Amino acid sequence: MGGMSASRIFISHSHADNNFARKLADELRAAGADVWYDEHNLSSGDFLNNISRELRDRSVVVVVLSKSALASQWVNTDLDSALALHLREPGRIIVPIVAEPLAPETLPPLLASFKRIAAPGDQPYSPEEAARHLLDTLGLKPLASTASTIAEEAEDAEMDEEDHSWQVAMASTATLMLDHLLDQAKEQIEHGDVRDLAELL
Repeated sequence: MGGMSASRIFISHSHADNNFARKLADELRAAGADVWYDEHNLSSGDFLNNISRELRDRSVVVVVLSKSALASQWVNTDLDSALALHLREPGRIIVPIVAEPLAPETLPPLLASFKRIAAPGDQPYSPEEAARHLLDTLGLKPLASTASTIAEEAEDAEMDEEDHSWQVAMASTATLMLDHLLDQAKEQIEHGDVRDLAELL
């Protein structure tokens, strides 16, 4: 497999699963992965010209599993090519991702031998959750500087600043109260009135 990276991912899917594949690709790209999939519904000529190059150049092939995918000529062509490459170079990775409930016995035997990403009972994850499981499987970490992370860090910083401001305000109030008590004590001492001094302090 040479120097190919696990972050270079090919997604094979049926056009009936465009929405799932698009969201999956968006999540993976947001995590820094280099993802290719047929997002423009290429014609057969364009598709065949691109598929061999992209499959050859990418170490990870994700197969989005659904009834439509199993019946799709293009998905089966992708899978045949990916399996042939995998047999020549076992370091290549094939990851089926369940996009709709499927009985395991309906899967092609070779495809069924690969560990697939699915919720318990072979139920589908959402595309976002499936992407997180795929990143874990590939040992990839999402980028830290996502919008949600930045917002959380900003909120934490704001809360820390508020806590600090509250502590400073309380310390200032306590200092003023102590100064006032000391002034009152000095006045009573100067006037010889020490009867309530102990109580005051």
